[in-house]
Amino acid sequence: MRLRTVLRAPWLHFLLLGGLLHLGQGLLPSAAAALPAGAADVERLRRDWRAETGRWPNREELLASTERWLDEQALLGEALHRELDLRDSVARERLLANLRFARPELAGDEAALLTEARRLGMPASDLVVRRRLVQRLEQELSADQTVDEVALRAYVAAHPERYGQPERYRLRQVYLNRDRPGRSAAQAEQLLARLAAKPDLDVAALGDPWLLDGEEAPLSEEQLRQRYGAGLVAALRAAPVGQWIGPLETAYGWHLLRVQERQPAQAADYPEVRQRAAYAWLAEQEPGWRRARLAALRQQQGLPSAAVLLAEAGQ
Repeated sequence: MRLRTVLRAPWLHFLLLGGLLHLGQGLLPSAAAALPAGAADVERLRRDWRAETGRWPNREELLASTERWLDEQALLGEALHRELDLRDSVARERLLANLRFARPELAGDEAALLTEARRLGMPASDLVVRRRLVQRLEQELSADQTVDEVALRAYVAAHPERYGQPERYRLRQVYLNRDRPGRSAAQAEQLLARLAAKPDLDVAALGDPWLLDGEEAPLSEEQLRQRYGAGLVAALRAAPVGQWIGPLETAYGWHLLRVQERQPAQAADYPEVRQRAAYAWLAEQEPGWRRARLAALRQQQGLPSAAVLLAEAGQ
């Protein structure tokens, strides 16, 4: 049979294709294998709860406890899929120490010890290793998060008070302390009339000492709200620049105020605030992102819902 005839034979094509598929399966990463989860685990969680609290959990508490445990199972399954038990020094040394004691004949063969540890299910049963692997995987998953520039720009634009420069007021104030004898709203009205007649009157000796007396640094509405309350801010919005208004009453007493200057709002300088905003945006996205990632892991591994497990356990 000539070589050209052999190369054209269909059986050879099928043989080569089968070999390539088999090789490809060995090269492609396999999905994380699901760790066992059943009714016995629900009962163990119930007993653990009783041991820790001195009472049996109600259904809502048991459901929440089972959900947390299933999330941990999914994380652990993915950690084993990524071979974190072989790569993480803490988990690796813990497993080796355990197996060197249990299997002294394998003491010099670390690969054999780690294979035996996996066969015995030690990464899941040893609480120190289990917690370490779950923690390491959560760190790796968090590191996988990336910043969506479009979403981050929208986030910065939605928080001008945090990243931009909001409108600010530079004020002049005369303050009457309600705790001093003789101070009243009527006296504040009299002072307002004097200031209206002489707007540039020296106010240094007209009122009582205030924490930030005199001409203050410009303040945003949020800063003013924290210091004086919402009522005063609303009055300042409508106040003409250079005109005394009041008396505005707060928990401290009566305030006569003059807006010296309104400084307009300024948009955020995105390159300047990007890094700071990215940290905040990622922190806010983390809970929802983590929940979605855990749901995907549980689905990939075929783990049941907590409600299904409770039903199997008769709870």
